[in-house]
Amino acid sequence: MSDIIDDKSVHCIPFILKCLERHQSRYGIEEAPPFFLGLNGVQGAGKTTLANNPLIQHRGEPGTHDLKLGAELFASLKARKETKIPVYDKSAFSGQGDRALESTWKTVNAPNTPSISVVIFEGWCVGFRPLSAADLESKWVSAVEAAKLPDYKGRLGRHELAHVEFVNEQLRNYDAMTDMLDAFVHIDAEDTQFVYRWRLEQEAKMRAEKGSGMSDEGVVEFVNGYYPAYELYTDTLRNGIFKDKGRQLRLVVGQDRKVQKVEFL
Repeated sequence: MSDIIDDKSVHCIPFILKCLERHQSRYGIEEAPPFFLGLNGVQGAGKTTLANNPLIQHRGEPGTHDLKLGAELFASLKARKETKIPVYDKSAFSGQGDRALESTWKTVNAPNTPSISVVIFEGWCVGFRPLSAADLESKWVSAVEAAKLPDYKGRLGRHELAHVEFVNEQLRNYDAMTDMLDAFVHIDAEDTQFVYRWRLEQEAKMRAEKGSGMSDEGVVEFVNGYYPAYELYTDTLRNGIFKDKGRQLRLVVGQDRKVQKVEFL
């Protein structure tokens, strides 16, 4: 696996500090609720429709998360209550991943301890916004046409519209959590196809360190399940997820993961 050089902090830290200062000045330092920062980066990746939908056979797709737990967690942190932070084990089930036992969760905001003032919410689909029915179908139709060409590298055009519509409808339930974010950092890729190589490198490292993980073939199949979402929702991230401007930072990285472009949205 190639060395990862941290050339992102120089951009992220000033942006976050500026947003945090603005947040605290709005409420007053002592009275300010925790500052919620969303962080999105491509991975390094009806009942009948649900049961047969290949997209949601993968962990992490919209519709596979415990949104009730997420909302309760956000509300508890915002109220500065004693809170257990869920832990995820990516190596579980041969790299498919699963929530770790509650006994491994860390407790924050316990009595006689400093309360959490900044919450970083990170994930591959954090910030995704659902598309209108017309926009969704338009992207899907274009992908289906592109899939007829021999050089097609996407995945969206190989799925049924009903499956894509199901995921898009599930995504509407995520807006409540997205709307709680005070700022957002999007680590984008010059080419989303880079995610395949990055995930292969990550799994090889995990197998070496933990003795378990997905095979190379499994990684490709795994990423294939997520790729349609990149095709559908990345444009929204690139245009900015907030109506008001100045709260989003976009870093575009090359295949070597080094920053090539910086945008404030």
